[in-house]
Amino acid sequence: MEVLTLMIRRKVENDEDFEYHWRCEEVGMTHLCFADNLLLFCHGDEYSVSVLNDALFEFGIVFGLIPNMSKGTIYFSNVKKSTNDAISDVIPFQVGVLLVRYLGAPLISSYLLRKDCLVLIDKVKNRLMRNFLWCQEEFKRGKAKVNWGDVWKPKSKGGQGIKSLRTWNKALMAKHIWNIVNDKDFICVRWIKAVKLRSGE
Repeated sequence: MEVLTLMIRRKVENDEDFEYHWRCEEVGMTHLCFADNLLLFCHGDEYSVSVLNDALFEFGIVFGLIPNMSKGTIYFSNVKKSTNDAISDVIPFQVGVLLVRYLGAPLISSYLLRKDCLVLIDKVKNRLMRNFLWCQEEFKRGKAKVNWGDVWKPKSKGGQGIKSLRTWNKALMAKHIWNIVNDKDFICVRWIKAVKLRSGE
C-alpha cells in the first residue's frame, strides 16, 4: 500500500488538470487504506477519475495484481447523469447509493450521532459481549446474566475485568483531541485543522 500511495501521489502531483475532492485539496488527500480496503477520492469529473484509474493499473502491471472491478463500488454526489455515465466508462465499478456504511458506521459528512451508530452498538453488545460472556459458543437466549455494572469491575472486586466501552471511547476521544492540540502529523489531524477548524465549523 505504501508503493500504491507513492504511485497515486506521483500521478496526481505531475498532472495539473487533476482535481481533488473539494474538501480534500488543502491536505492533498486522494485515498485512504484500511486492511484490504481502498477508498479513492476526487472531483466528480471523467479526467480526474482516469488519473486515479491509471495509477491503479500501473500498480497492477508492476506487481501483477489486477484490480477486480466487479468488487468495486463508486458513489456520486451532486454529479450530472451524463458525467456519471462517462466516469463509469472509465472505471466500471458498480454504482452505489448513499447512505453507505463502512465497518458498521455510516459514512456521512456531518457529525456522527449516537443514533447513527446504534446498529453497530447493538451488534457489539449482542454478539461480542452478552453472548460471549454468558453463552460461550452456543448463542441462545434465556441464559443467566450478570449486571453490566459488575461486568466492568476488576476481577479483584468480583467483576469480569472487561473495560467499559464508554470509558474507552472517552479515552480515545481525549487522545484524538490531544493529537489535534499538539498538531501531530496525521492525515485526520491535518484534515480537521484545514476543513473543520479553519472554516469555523
